[in-house]
Amino acid sequence: GFVYESFAFHPDGQLAATGTSDGVIRIWDVKQGQQSAVFRGHEGAVHTLDFSQNGYLLAAASRGAQHLKIWDLRKLDVTRVVDADATIQEVRFDPTAQLLAVVTAMNVRVFGGKSLELCATLDVNMAYVLNGAPMMVRFLLVRRIVTFASFRCSLKIEHGVRSPHTR
Repeated sequence: GFVYESFAFHPDGQLAATGTSDGVIRIWDVKQGQQSAVFRGHEGAVHTLDFSQNGYLLAAASRGAQHLKIWDLRKLDVTRVVDADATIQEVRFDPTAQLLAVVTAMNVRVFGGKSLELCATLDVNMAYVLNGAPMMVRFLLVRRIVTFASFRCSLKIEHGVRSPHTR
């Protein structure tokens, strides 16, 4: 058996994803109440999930993992693995699906562009605030952080600046 660890609605509301203790992501047809796809390959319980706003991608991380997987719903396969260099607590796409925030105990890292290059690392003190906050507040704060970082990341990506440490 397994235990449900995480849940996310697809932006169109027709699909949902569940992450489970057996390292599997299940995609569900909400109207039919049936499983429509299964993604295997996580090493532990999938504890955080987020769909991109365009609905094509699903970011997921396992409990204790320092990397996350980006699943492509059109190909039903992993399209990218992103290294966070610390244990991942939460993942969130921004509303444009161009940025991905990864919350760790050490910091919040923002990856951007088609290649999901690291474009900002946010202060460790902000990460501690996020880690100590209730889940809904963390969700809202991560959305604000991604919005805040999006201007800076967009400038770096558009102007070819590659240094992730430039603020």
